[in-house]
Amino acid sequence: METDNREAGSGGRMGLLLLQTGSPDTCDLAGVRRYLRRFLMDPHVISLPFPLRALLVHGIIAPLRARKSLELYRHIWTGQGAPLTAHTRNLAAAIAARRPDLCVRHAAVYASPTPGDALRDFVQEGVGEVLVLPLFPQHATASRGAALAAVRAAAARAPHAPALRELPPFYDAPWFIEPLARLYGPLLRDFAPDRVIFSFHGLPLAQAARDAAAGPECDYVGQCKATMDALVGVLGLDTDRCRLGWQSRFGRGWLAPDTESLLAAAPAGGAARVALCAPCFVADCLETLEELGLRGRACFMAAGGRELLLLPCLNVSDDWVEAVCRRALPPPKAKN
Repeated sequence: METDNREAGSGGRMGLLLLQTGSPDTCDLAGVRRYLRRFLMDPHVISLPFPLRALLVHGIIAPLRARKSLELYRHIWTGQGAPLTAHTRNLAAAIAARRPDLCVRHAAVYASPTPGDALRDFVQEGVGEVLVLPLFPQHATASRGAALAAVRAAAARAPHAPALRELPPFYDAPWFIEPLARLYGPLLRDFAPDRVIFSFHGLPLAQAARDAAAGPECDYVGQCKATMDALVGVLGLDTDRCRLGWQSRFGRGWLAPDTESLLAAAPAGGAARVALCAPCFVADCLETLEELGLRGRACFMAAGGRELLLLPCLNVSDDWVEAVCRRALPPPKAKN
């Protein structure tokens, strides 16, 4: 899915807003608890009536999960902060360096900087229109949908907010698939895995069904499968050696099979060397580095696995930055 080809800056300077879910602003209990409350209180994430959602989040989930989540974040925290935040900030800077015609900002739905912060910057910079690029290849109401809702709400509250042009999901876009395949290809050839597991973020079955019922443009499961199929085709992988799994499950009634079960079963199925990738994320984060890289690896090795290769996300690779600048975004306005 390529974007339209209108020129950037055709009505004044154009902005670009990169959107991510976000991570805790600080690696301490208060920061993690604050992030969990913001995230889980979003009705796009937990679709319960407000009183029940507030009771569940503030009374049960946040108090019980904050300390455990803090320990997980401590395993991956860097000198630049949370990896997801750092990669998104660095991606924005890299795009800005290649596209000086654009005013580039990044924002997080549940952390800092917020969409409102970014919109205030755009107003101050005299931006008339903003390209909104949620950094979620596949559409899910709980991720991309929530991000777009947050930007729309911020724009409705902001005086003189610029017009928003939302870019579509890019699950099968060549500008996403090709850089990812070029990243994966040499690593897979050198590693020669017995099996390749494609891991995507899980969803409750009810949410996945609602998204699918809204049409192909909202069908998260179908889009994840399309991403996997595109990568398998470009990389020339043996489909019999490829599996699709769902990670980050919160309990029963979620998409299956779960990635951890696939990792645990792989050695007994003759796959002692497994390559694991997560093409639902464009930047490495808690779900890739800790959930897959640490816990997933431990699960696989405990089941008798010999070697696991976790393929990196695109992060701020030159190939990815170039693809976004030249193929995902409209071209710069022609100079007279």
